[in-house]
Amino acid sequence: MAGHSVLKGKSGLRNYYDTLRLRGISHDNAYNAVCRKIAAISLSVWRKSENYNDRLITGNLIK
Repeated sequence: MAGHSVLKGKSGLRNYYDTLRLRGISHDNAYNAVCRKIAAISLSVWRKSENYNDRLITGNLIK
């Protein structure tokens, strides 16, 4: 569900998806990578009790 919302909008995660696709990653694999990234971000935000900040996340998306 959250992955579909990412693909509809403009965000750092959408940029991450687009970059994966440009690298030749299939839609399914890129979508799964975005979903895993959402899960990792959610866990980190929850554990640290911080608000989500797209600017901080986008610097670490492409590795």
